[in-house]
Amino acid sequence: MHEGFGDRSRYSRAVRTALIAPIPLGRMARLGEVVAAALFLLSNEASFIAGVALCVDGGIRARRRVRCCHPELLTLFAL
Repeated sequence: MHEGFGDRSRYSRAVRTALIAPIPLGRMARLGEVVAAALFLLSNEASFIAGVALCVDGGIRARRRVRCCHPELLTLFAL
């Protein structure tokens, strides 16, 4: 499981603004959202999930994958 930036108290206002800018949902993760994803993976409902990473990042990785169809963008994002 990969989480995004969550604990707001660690960062200054300027750093938080810079961290939030690329997040499609426009905010940092709430602790309960990260916990809910972890609990889901531990539940029977996730018993057939294997070999994948669940990204709890507000859509950052999904946005990059969409934009990285062009080879130059793949290089830019080092994906």
